[in-house]
Amino acid sequence: QVTVTSTLSWAVLLLQTRDPLLSDVRVRQALARAIDGKLVAEAASFGLAAPNPSAVAVASAYHGDAAWPAFDPAEATKLLQQAGRAGTTIRIQTNNRPTGQYEAALMIQGLLTGAGIDAQLETLDWATQLQNYREGKFQASVFTFSGRPDPALAFDSIIGSKDEDPTSQWEDPQAIAWLAEAKTVEDKAGRQAIFDRLHAGMAEQVPVIGLFNPVQVTAVGPKVRGYADWA
Repeated sequence: QVTVTSTLSWAVLLLQTRDPLLSDVRVRQALARAIDGKLVAEAASFGLAAPNPSAVAVASAYHGDAAWPAFDPAEATKLLQQAGRAGTTIRIQTNNRPTGQYEAALMIQGLLTGAGIDAQLETLDWATQLQNYREGKFQASVFTFSGRPDPALAFDSIIGSKDEDPTSQWEDPQAIAWLAEAKTVEDKAGRQAIFDRLHAGMAEQVPVIGLFNPVQVTAVGPKVRGYADWA
């Protein structure tokens, strides 16, 4: 018996928003429209994972409306032209560990090429890529966050000031305030509303591009009964 379970981990394309190119929200919005999350998830997981642009995992009880800019290469090209960045080059860091990150980067490279973006891959050893993440030394990076049991912890991984922590991706003051509120509100409905607002803000500002929640595949012998994976 083989089971496939979505986990709380989250694969993303990190974007260095202080980079001269990616500081322009129009460029980040163009990247979001140039990337088909479904194709990336399929390429990275042998077709087993579904796309998820939200920091709230699909397996979470708080996973709600994960609306995201639709895949639209023509609109992506238009946004780049408006920003004066048509035909621009972007460097994407990745690694070749057997976690699907390299395959995701390859698919992203192809999709961006289709929107007229010269995407160049930098394949690094994991230790170097991780150190670059900790120091904010990347333009874009295919990365996976380990599972966070609460959405506030997942958003905490990306929200904050880069001056205080270079691993922070989203420096918006309103997002920082909402995250602080999510850590104090106790009722589920109130927290759900905050997480929904945070995702809507992410979809507008695109500080990162969420890709998918990796899956866990488990083989269970025929004598085993009552076993079930959990996220």
